[in-house]
Amino acid sequence: MIKPVYGISGPLTDANFNILRMNRRQAQAEADRLARDTIKRGWSNIAKGFVFDAGDYYRLSVAVSSINGRIA
Repeated sequence: MIKPVYGISGPLTDANFNILRMNRRQAQAEADRLARDTIKRGWSNIAKGFVFDAGDYYRLSVAVSSINGRIA
């Protein structure tokens, strides 16, 4: 089912500030990309992207288990 996608800071938008709408598979791919970017930027050593179905929309979240070598 296609639904709007929200992250931590609010809705994900395109260049024209329209809220992105995705199916669950696309939302999971986006969450995985955010997790890879978290590791690439050095914000964490381990990260995992999650998608939560919040009824009318999908919520993306990235969980980290260590930050700069320390357990979070």
